[in-house]
Amino acid sequence: DQSLFPIDSAFKRRWDWQYMPIAKGRDEQGKELNWSIEAVDNRYDWWSFLTKINEQIGSTTNSEDKKLGFFFCKAVNGKISAETFVGKVIFYLWNDVFKDFGFDNTIFNDEDGGTLSFDKFYTTNDKGKVIVRKDKVEKFLMNLGVELFVEIVEEQEEILEPSEPDEPEEPNEVDEHAGDAGHTELDQIRYKY
Repeated sequence: DQSLFPIDSAFKRRWDWQYMPIAKGRDEQGKELNWSIEAVDNRYDWWSFLTKINEQIGSTTNSEDKKLGFFFCKAVNGKISAETFVGKVIFYLWNDVFKDFGFDNTIFNDEDGGTLSFDKFYTTNDKGKVIVRKDKVEKFLMNLGVELFVEIVEEQEEILEPSEPDEPEEPNEVDEHAGDAGHTELDQIRYKY
């Protein structure tokens, strides 16, 4: 990517630029997206992760362009799998963000007192298949102080049919106050919310 710098610089000179702050993602209808990262037994809030890791990136690198945006990683049905998280996010953080600054921060501490290096996020099973270690994902997220995921259940709007009035109206009853100034006819229909 370093070879793109002269091209990028040329583009910046020719067009106007506007800063776009990192914001929580929204769908086409403008509703906030509520994504989670899967770990061992828990799911962690994606937006909380972005907020925490971007603070670390900013204080370590003093660079806005290395920070992660909401759509850096794709969720499937609102969930980012541990495999996607390690393969995309952890790989980027370890190889493009923090490698030149070291891993001295407590967010990189492992259970054994050592450093949570990139290779520790992987293991192999009996057949030699590579497996992502969800416990290491969880350790990193906990070190960072990422909040647990809270699922927001959207209430479905119900179309409520009017209920029957308490007292049925007499068929030929006339409201003698109808049309009087200041009089409002009471609505006999009740609604349920």
